[in-house]
Amino acid sequence: GNLPTGKAGMADVKIYNVLGETISPLSLRRGAGGEVEINLSEASKGTYFVKIQCGTKTSTQRMIIQ
Repeated sequence: GNLPTGKAGMADVKIYNVLGETISPLSLRRGAGGEVEINLSEASKGTYFVKIQCGTKTSTQRMIIQ
């Protein structure tokens, strides 16, 4: 899915499972408008957390893969 991050290229994106372990997406692409596209098509079913840090602002979004 696409997540807005503000300025292009300025965001740090990390993905965690429910155990707090960092997982690597199949691909992570940043668009010119600042959006981030994450491909987790190979990830197991479950709940994941996407942490986006842009400057001093941090946002964490819950993502459920069914």
